[in-house]
Amino acid sequence: MSSKHPQPTPDQFIALSCANVGVGPGGTTSMLARCSIVDYKGNTLIDCYVLPTMQVSDYRTATTGIEVHHLQSGKAMPFSTVQKTVAKFIKGKIIVGHCIWNDLSGEATL
Repeated sequence: MSSKHPQPTPDQFIALSCANVGVGPGGTTSMLARCSIVDYKGNTLIDCYVLPTMQVSDYRTATTGIEVHHLQSGKAMPFSTVQKTVAKFIKGKIIVGHCIWNDLSGEATL
């Protein structure tokens, strides 16, 4: 049986995971604070903290592990830099992850 679509190869798969902190009143608005991508063998392609563009009101440390010192200038990358870097890694790839729709949504990365 022939297929019209080629079988993906393992090197086409990457896993994406993002962690968000809370901003705004009560920290209920999510903002990207960390982004990690690994290849199909589990090798880290990127793992960086993202410099917040708004004041963080809830670091959500119990679930994110993120603390104040992680998001300081010099330790965290600007969002625009992370966005461009991630775009290069995911282009032409099959992305897997938990809540991937949230990781790729504009709402979590404003």
